[in-house]
Amino acid sequence: MTEVDYPAPAAALPAAAFHYARQGLRVFPCVPEHKRPLTENGFKDATTTLATVESWWRSWPWASIGIATGGNGVDVLDIDVYASGDGYGAFGQLEDAGLVEGWAAKVRTPSGGMHVYFPADPAWPQRNWAVTAAHIDFRGDGGYVIAPPSFGAGTKRYEVVDTALAARPVDAARIRDFLRPPPTPIVAPPRELDRSPDAVVRRIAAFVARQPEGNRNRALFWAACRVAELGLPEEYAHGALGIAAQRAGLQQREAETTIRSAFRTVSAAWSLGIEPGPSPPSVRL
Repeated sequence: MTEVDYPAPAAALPAAAFHYARQGLRVFPCVPEHKRPLTENGFKDATTTLATVESWWRSWPWASIGIATGGNGVDVLDIDVYASGDGYGAFGQLEDAGLVEGWAAKVRTPSGGMHVYFPADPAWPQRNWAVTAAHIDFRGDGGYVIAPPSFGAGTKRYEVVDTALAARPVDAARIRDFLRPPPTPIVAPPRELDRSPDAVVRRIAAFVARQPEGNRNRALFWAACRVAELGLPEEYAHGALGIAAQRAGLQQREAETTIRSAFRTVSAAWSLGIEPGPSPPSVRL
């Protein structure tokens, strides 16, 4: 659908409903002033079948006209008005950004808001959404709106205030993202690394426990050397590193032998004045 020919505001409701259906817009009757569907399945009963439409409004001549949005009909941007605020400011921003060009019609709602109609593209279904903070909703597939010249609260009607010929579908997702930009991620300040001996040993032990077969013994020897360099007793290393080594798959006796060898190596290096060895890249001490 590329163009919508809207009936005059003074047109009777049955004639207007018939008029919309002839243009291919799926309509259904709603309770006047309340937007509640009169049919059993609501907007799912919406149809373009003229005989059905004529029958409905013969039974309910004062029924408001519901138009099911999406499909090959229309999508609608709903500018809401509340006591707490309205969506006109946000809509102005959308206009400035060029995101709402190509509308087919603008309809004033009884509350003072506005429905902005766009032709829908059946090959590009767009779902409903609402950005409450901006007071703007979108009605696409699975939604509906009340159409002119239906009554709202009291005697106020839905009224067409402007139409355009060069209508085209709107990108509802871009509008939603513009109105509701993704939140700025909160980046936690870098955590100060705990460099207490106990914390360092826990990190070294975790490194040992992750080692695959073929590297376990060498990793345990390096780890035990680092624990010895911290000035911790050998018994401490047997407790923390021994458990980690067994988790990696080493036998207890083999792990104990490697730890003793590492402590003897560090002790001998110190006696010769040799500086402790560096940490491997995968472990932050």
